[in-house]
Amino acid sequence: MRALAGNWLPSLIVFLGIGLAWQLATTVLGVPKYLIPSPESVWAVLSKHPQMFAANTLVTLRELLGGFALAVLLAVPLALFISYSRLFERFVNPVIVISQALPKVAIAPLLLVWFGFGEFPKILMAALIAFFPMLISATTGFKGIEPDVMSLARSTGASGLRIFWKIRLPSALPAMFGGLKLAITFAVIGAILGEFLSGDSGLGYLIQSASGAQRTDMLFAALIIISLVSVALFYAVEFVERKLIFWHQSQIVIVT
Repeated sequence: MRALAGNWLPSLIVFLGIGLAWQLATTVLGVPKYLIPSPESVWAVLSKHPQMFAANTLVTLRELLGGFALAVLLAVPLALFISYSRLFERFVNPVIVISQALPKVAIAPLLLVWFGFGEFPKILMAALIAFFPMLISATTGFKGIEPDVMSLARSTGASGLRIFWKIRLPSALPAMFGGLKLAITFAVIGAILGEFLSGDSGLGYLIQSASGAQRTDMLFAALIIISLVSVALFYAVEFVERKLIFWHQSQIVIVT
């Protein structure tokens, strides 16, 4: 309970502080409702249309989790190849840099032409945005092993596969989880961006529709849900990290 309170209490305090400032802005300062709706009006929209928000949230969740999984499945093996082969790294690096330099907004229309409408182009958009931070973190983790440790492991007669499972992978996990936490938040951005450009459902589509109809209460409701989903997914990855690599504070690895 103490660990749970230590992890969630600061975030809860931040959200309460934002809510209090929001309430003061709409009541004390008298900010017009068409600019910033009151918390009561946003809650009224959420309670009036729970099924609509739930259905669109599920659509966005499917897209961002699919993009996140695709980015991880592509980035981790590629990072492993890069860490083992300098020649492969020299060939692949320019392609990776060029792919990340291209603006994703310009790529989105091509995804629509190639794959049509539906959830798959949004999954690809989420994967494209989440891919690069995952790749860089995984590559840094796989390559960030001291040469003396590798030499010592080889001198004991450990095979390459055993060195990978006992040294390289455990040593890379902290950096990889840092990339996972970045990738899951970037996947949210990618899914919402895809829905902005070609969505007919999802939270991004709700924001676009609310903006066109000047429904700031519905827009704020969708933004709040996106924020809560992002925070929940980030802490979910962090929870898995604490369970899997509780040992990384004291990295003592037995090879033989």
